[in-house]
Amino acid sequence: MPLDKQLQQLTSDAPHVDPGASLGGVVRRGRRRTRFQRAATTGAGLLLLGGTAAALPMVVGAQTPTPAILHEGGTGPGAGDDSVDHADKLEGATLLEVGDGKGDAAADDKATEPLAEKTLEPKPEPETKPEPKPEPKPEPKPEPAHEFTAHQVHAVVEGNPPSNAYWGTGTPGDSILVWSEFGAADGKVGENGEWEIHVTFAAQPPGTTKSFAVKALNKSTDVKHWFEVTSHHTGNPAHAFTANQVHDNIEGDPPTNGYWGSAKPGDTVTIWNHHAEQWTELGTATANGSGDWEIQVSFGHLPAGTVATEVKARNNHTNEVVWFELQVTNHGGEEPVAFSAQQQYGTCSEPIPYEVFFGAADPGDKIKVWAEYLAEPAYAIADESGNWELRVEFPDAPRDVTFDVHVKHVPTGETVTFDFTATSPE
Repeated sequence: MPLDKQLQQLTSDAPHVDPGASLGGVVRRGRRRTRFQRAATTGAGLLLLGGTAAALPMVVGAQTPTPAILHEGGTGPGAGDDSVDHADKLEGATLLEVGDGKGDAAADDKATEPLAEKTLEPKPEPETKPEPKPEPKPEPKPEPAHEFTAHQVHAVVEGNPPSNAYWGTGTPGDSILVWSEFGAADGKVGENGEWEIHVTFAAQPPGTTKSFAVKALNKSTDVKHWFEVTSHHTGNPAHAFTANQVHDNIEGDPPTNGYWGSAKPGDTVTIWNHHAEQWTELGTATANGSGDWEIQVSFGHLPAGTVATEVKARNNHTNEVVWFELQVTNHGGEEPVAFSAQQQYGTCSEPIPYEVFFGAADPGDKIKVWAEYLAEPAYAIADESGNWELRVEFPDAPRDVTFDVHVKHVPTGETVTFDFTATSPE
């Protein structure tokens, strides 16, 4: 049978070959052989031989394609001198006998014609698209600062004690302080940029009505807002701190006066006298269970004669103070010593110029000296004999310039002024 007919018959009888199967083998045509390398079948069952296709069936096992040897002519392995020529060494190879070497020469010649070959274009490699590069993530922009705002809920409040609320906006995390003279509170701006603070005016005296300023301060930016509030404290007025003076003019030997008022039970109240730049504590009273206090004090420490002086009553728990003016005539004690002051030199050429002042005053009286070229005032105290003396240096005084030096008797305010010159060294 001609070769092409045998091929056609073998092709129709051959098991199906999956596309892409990898095969290899040797084709024997007459006494010539053609070795083909491993190749791949096409979907039509063609064997691809180095870019050509021949209508050659593949002998396939149950599942896996196997190499084949096509033998044209001869009767099988061993026919001729090299009919298979190592083909049996191909692993899994199968010999396909095509023709028996008998028949007419024309048929044999036709059978020995080369297989029709068809040049196939190689399948193009699938285009590989580059993976898209991820777009860079934009860096997060910093949150813009929020404007600091503040609002007051009520302009007029009342209670025991009264309170108020304040709110607004700001940058998250900022520290906010709400302050007034009668109470304060602080807080922080929340993550949503809002804040709210409640303030209790606990220091406001019970039974009083006060109008005062309230400050909302952003401590992180130092921006502030001000508000005015009127507050009515509805607490027991008996517990509000009050102070009263019995007399505005007193005399005696020694002169005395009375002070009374109200405060929270247990609070202490001290009476102070301010005279001749000195403070003197006169006495302390304690408010009873009803919130009342009272005290009698003496002004015997004041010099004999008539003087005007100041008195204050201070609540030691709330630091509240009430001031009074008082005229005192002291009939007791000895007549005061007349104040005197003298200057020893008037000039000085020492590297650090100085002056000496001295005089007389009541024992314990304070003497004050100050001048333009004196950084701080200097003081002297009269001794038990009523004498005093004070050396004063003038390191900053210019040379050959005369200036005033003042010597003051602190208890009475009497002042004597002297001239002093720091002369150039000789």
